[in-house]
Amino acid sequence: MNVRNLTEELLGKGKSDHIEFIASSWAEESIGRAVCALLNTKGGSVLIGVDDHGLVLGEPGEEEADALRHFLHGHVTPQVLFTVTLDDVQGGRVISVDVPEGSDRPYVFDGAVYIKKGTDIRAADAATMREMVVRQSRETERWERRAAVGLAIDELDRKLLDGLGTNESIRLDE
Repeated sequence: MNVRNLTEELLGKGKSDHIEFIASSWAEESIGRAVCALLNTKGGSVLIGVDDHGLVLGEPGEEEADALRHFLHGHVTPQVLFTVTLDDVQGGRVISVDVPEGSDRPYVFDGAVYIKKGTDIRAADAATMREMVVRQSRETERWERRAAVGLAIDELDRKLLDGLGTNESIRLDE
């Protein structure tokens, strides 16, 4: 399935818990809240240049897509990889922001945490944020933070550890 068909399929599905329509690329605040909300829930797509009924409204250009990409990278934290593309569809062009389910929750847009509940985007309350943080702490036990029970210091590869990173290295002092 090509990008055009995928975007047109999303347009046909309508707004949902995974799909958000925004009329204008100049509505940066609405777009930022939508991206943040999708990161904090199950991911999805934000289609820009589309009314609430899935009707394509205009012809955004590459400049708008680039400006939006830059805006989102500067206002959503922690940093995340998402895709901003300009898609040709029947009736014109839309900007698509494909948002993964975030793995570093909670995500913040301009100082606030947003979630998507059905087709609504809302600020997360304290209980929801607490739940995200607790779930995140359980899910992200990274391998390098795990205890290595039974491993002796002389079993480690000193050259590898001393060469980690470009600015910092781990030194094993004896």
